[in-house]
Amino acid sequence: MNPVFIANAEAPSAFNNNEIIEELRKQNVQLKSEFELLTKKVNQESSITDKSFSSISNQLSAASTMLTWFSAILTLASIVLTATIAWLSNKTQKAAQKAINALEDTQKLKTDIDENLRELNLRLIDDETTHLLERLQKYPQDILNMTNMLALRKLNTAHITMLKTAYEKLITQLERSEPCASTRSFFLTVAQHAPVDLLNDLTWRELFNREIRTDYIIDCFYDDELLDLVNKCIKPAINQNNFADYQQEISGFLCSLLKSIEDSINGIYIQKIQCEVFEDLISFLGSKMDSITSELSEKYEAWRNTQLESVETITEKINS
Repeated sequence: MNPVFIANAEAPSAFNNNEIIEELRKQNVQLKSEFELLTKKVNQESSITDKSFSSISNQLSAASTMLTWFSAILTLASIVLTATIAWLSNKTQKAAQKAINALEDTQKLKTDIDENLRELNLRLIDDETTHLLERLQKYPQDILNMTNMLALRKLNTAHITMLKTAYEKLITQLERSEPCASTRSFFLTVAQHAPVDLLNDLTWRELFNREIRTDYIIDCFYDDELLDLVNKCIKPAINQNNFADYQQEISGFLCSLLKSIEDSINGIYIQKIQCEVFEDLISFLGSKMDSITSELSEKYEAWRNTQLESVETITEKINS
């Protein structure tokens, strides 16, 4: 083999190896440089990350502390608010109860005042009634002016006694014993306020007999007053053991009632009430006073038949 050739042949190989080594060295240096750079960046990033974590940790710690304080403050505020609401609620309830008590006291006071005013008003009316009757005792003829006023008042036993005194004085002043406007006014007043006394008191009984047969006396009564007179005066007399002693009064009342029915020009309604009263009394009497009630019943039936004929005649005229 030719040494020169070998040397010449190996030279390029050595040269190439050196270049490769140099190149590798450079690359190694470059890699080290890049590695160091990356390491530096990693360290920087790590440092930044650590700082970030530290900052976040501090922030979280601060936030936790703030939340703790906020929670404590909120809890305290809740306690204060709850206590305030409870205090206000208690105060409101007490105020409401006071208002209710005040309202009840006011209503009670109003009721007491109304009752006292009513009682005072009744006393004033009673005193005024007494004053009117005192005047009537002096001037019994003044009953004509007082009848309407007395009709609107409630007369007690003392008032009826004063009325009786006035009537007795009137009787002594009258020249005749016949009924007159004054005696009628006395009768209507007693019949309204004390129907029970009309047949139980001798003075009023005399007045009853004086007035009961006068014209239109029954028409002076309202329906409820007429029923009251029958139930409190006439029927109790019928039930008395000494019934015979009251036949004059009962007969007079029935005759006057029938006459009012026959002469009535006030309409069917008033006739109906009076007819009911008449029929009820006839039934209530039964066999008592049969001689009188039979005659009155016949007259009443005759009147009814006349009324029926009149109604039939009117109906025929309407239909024709």
